[in-house]
Amino acid sequence: MGNYYGAGISSLNWRENQTGVNFSVTTLNQPAPIANFTSDISYLKVINHVTTGRKGSGDNVYAYSAPYSEKIVIKGTYGLDLKKTIEISIPDAAYDLAYNLNKVLLQDSIIVAQGITTGQRLFEEGLSVPTKTKTINVHTSPALHEIVYWFNQRSINLYGEALLKSIAYITGGKTSTYDGAQIRKKNIGSSA
Repeated sequence: MGNYYGAGISSLNWRENQTGVNFSVTTLNQPAPIANFTSDISYLKVINHVTTGRKGSGDNVYAYSAPYSEKIVIKGTYGLDLKKTIEISIPDAAYDLAYNLNKVLLQDSIIVAQGITTGQRLFEEGLSVPTKTKTINVHTSPALHEIVYWFNQRSINLYGEALLKSIAYITGGKTSTYDGAQIRKKNIGSSA
């Protein structure tokens, strides 16, 4: 599922791994053209099959994309009277960040000589991630209690999955959501 609540996590999460899409609707049962996106995803192929729904029908838009894919398919209906940005997930958040960082660098005439990529893309091409790197910036994550606060307030699935994977890694050196959930269940059972 490519809707915002289905955004997958990665080692690098950026803008909650999502972007917004706005539609320009005028006629019932006709295609609902995309007016704009809230961020530049022009590197992705977006296939829009959304049509305009009746007044009061609301948001019945669904996005579909596979992890690390370069295509998003959007289907469903968008109510004729709806004034809402639909949030959809980004298939590869690390690449999205690299793409947007590259755009900013180009504005200052800084060219990335070998093009942009990610560790995942290098892995898929059978290449290794370079070990010689140079730190250009350090960004500190919000404190854990702040992440948990927003997870509880807005029920952001991305945060929940990231927390479970962190629990799995910290307590057992594992990296799966399943392992984190099993460790959490065991700890809840032992404290009852």
